[in-house]
Amino acid sequence: MSRTGTAIGVAMALAGTALAVDADTRRAERKHPPIGDFIEAGGVRLHYLRRGRGDPTVVLLHGNGAMVEDFASSGLLDMVANTHRVGDYQEFRVGPR
Repeated sequence: MSRTGTAIGVAMALAGTALAVDADTRRAERKHPPIGDFIEAGGVRLHYLRRGRGDPTVVLLHGNGAMVEDFASSGLLDMVANTHRVGDYQEFRVGPR
């Protein structure tokens, strides 16, 4: 096989893999839709959860691979919401689209 044929074969394989990953991602997102809401601020789409009432408002910040859902599933969001208004957000590039 020529170099050109090999390059075309590799390109086709990579394109096929990209299409398969995109289809799998969309299927997973339909099966497990994100909790919370979305808002656009300053041209950036943010995914957020908001619960509770009262002052002061507590904003939970996460990092190191954590997502909005982690505070909800751990119970921390509800615990803080018992006495405060609480919110958590993430940029769309880090979690759900």
